[in-house]
Amino acid sequence: MYDLYARLLDIADRACRAGIAYSPFVSMEHLAEGYAIAKNKGIKIADYGGYDDAERKLICFYTDDEIPEFPIDCVFISSREELKHSQILGAVLGLGIDRDTLGDIVLQDGGAYIFCLKHIANFIVDNLLTVGREHVKTKKLSSLPKLERAPGLQKRVTISSLRLDALISTALNLSRTKAATLVSQSRVYL
Repeated sequence: MYDLYARLLDIADRACRAGIAYSPFVSMEHLAEGYAIAKNKGIKIADYGGYDDAERKLICFYTDDEIPEFPIDCVFISSREELKHSQILGAVLGLGIDRDTLGDIVLQDGGAYIFCLKHIANFIVDNLLTVGREHVKTKKLSSLPKLERAPGLQKRVTISSLRLDALISTALNLSRTKAATLVSQSRVYL
């Protein structure tokens, strides 16, 4: 893979010269790196993933006063059968698309919304014909959808120590070893 921190530094340097530059889609753990870079360089930063609760987002480094528009489009996929997130992601990546050009995949409204960079949306619509063995219909949306936040579960727990793995273990009814593995694999965000 590549060093995303170094890539974010290069993108911020480009913004210093050109006034604006966008990162690829990044996960929440890399957003903090982007904000630290922007602060260090004295430039502005904004992030957006196509809807309010997005987990994967673009970072925009910029120098003007107004936040620029993000180059994000959304493709809606529908099928007669229920599709799984992993199947959709695999099918889209199977087209030869890089993961960093894709944002979240949201299963909702009897289909799936794929947030992606503008330059890749038409390619997905033209080439994504099947997901798994299921034929799919794709449509590029004229505007980004207003998605509802997924309902969460509120749970009150008492833990023996103020450790993240202890909290995850208790909240999800997992062994502490399994919880620690989730944390070490960067599958838990604080």
